[in-house]
Amino acid sequence: MHLSSLPLEPWIRQRALELGFARVGVCPAHPPQDAGRLHDWVRSGRHAGMAWMERTLAPRMDPEKLLPGARSVLVVALNYAPASACGSAAHPRPSEAAASGPRGQAGALQGKISIYARGRDYHKVLIPRLERLRAELESRRAGCRTRVCVDTSPLLERYWAREAGLGWVGKNTNFIVQGLGSWVFLGALLCDQDLGAGGGRGTDRCGTCRRCLDACPTQAFDAAWQLDAGRCISYLTIEHRGEIEPHLASRMGDWVFGCDDCQTVCPWNRFAVPTPVADFDHDAVTRPDLAHLAALSEPEFDRLTRGRGLRRARRAGLRRNALIALGNSADPRAAQPLREALEDPDPALRRQARRSLARLHGMPET
Repeated sequence: MHLSSLPLEPWIRQRALELGFARVGVCPAHPPQDAGRLHDWVRSGRHAGMAWMERTLAPRMDPEKLLPGARSVLVVALNYAPASACGSAAHPRPSEAAASGPRGQAGALQGKISIYARGRDYHKVLIPRLERLRAELESRRAGCRTRVCVDTSPLLERYWAREAGLGWVGKNTNFIVQGLGSWVFLGALLCDQDLGAGGGRGTDRCGTCRRCLDACPTQAFDAAWQLDAGRCISYLTIEHRGEIEPHLASRMGDWVFGCDDCQTVCPWNRFAVPTPVADFDHDAVTRPDLAHLAALSEPEFDRLTRGRGLRRARRAGLRRNALIALGNSADPRAAQPLREALEDPDPALRRQARRSLARLHGMPET
């Protein structure tokens, strides 16, 4: 059967797959049943410095505040997994892990960047595909109104992904798609017309496993599904502005942007498959030189982060994170770039360099 002759719901699913999405689902729009949990999370202060979460609570509670008359939510998942995170490659033998080490092939002290941020900014990849699907849907169904939503919109995308049957929310609060794992970006399309009933809510398949909770270096989980963002390395390295408490910095290891620890231990990620999306080139900025990153100039920052999610941390944040990673390295070679940072014009970076030097030499941090 030709695509144009398909009924609306199967047409949407087939067209979304043709646009590169790995999964697609639809469900009726309604006030989210999980809204109270989000409200409690914000009220308890576990959103840390993300004040925008509090400001956007109201629209998150009801999709009609984003699109008046919203009747349906179409949710898509875009796979971004690199080959190194798939199957046995994601779980190297101890000897292989030791051989690669934190120093990398060139012998330089290197930091780690979360897999999702190694390629092109996913917003620049996900949104155009959704916009094309939106335009084609509006052309096919005259008079319908739609709105594209990704994580820059106040929509509970993980809730709607579960309602649309794409998967479930893991205990580390990441969304898990059976057959792909958690290496996925989510996006949604609100529509004021009925797009179908969908396949039903996704089922939680984490069982008694708690590997993700136990793997967190900063113990950011108060319990399953209860993340304290203020202790999460991803929040600290990306969203947090200013200095980081020494007791948290000492547990950040060599992460300079984001953290994948709670994902790499997830058994469901053994089923991940490499992404076919060329924009997610994971080789460009995988293990940056920490000494270079600590002294990053403005032009270098612009070249490194142009078109990438790395820009969100800002230059001062990436330099701060590199200084922290140097202090955590236990490598004598880290002393020289840290001493050079003691003369930096930014007083906050000078203080971080001093604390990192103290940690490197096993002395009390002040």
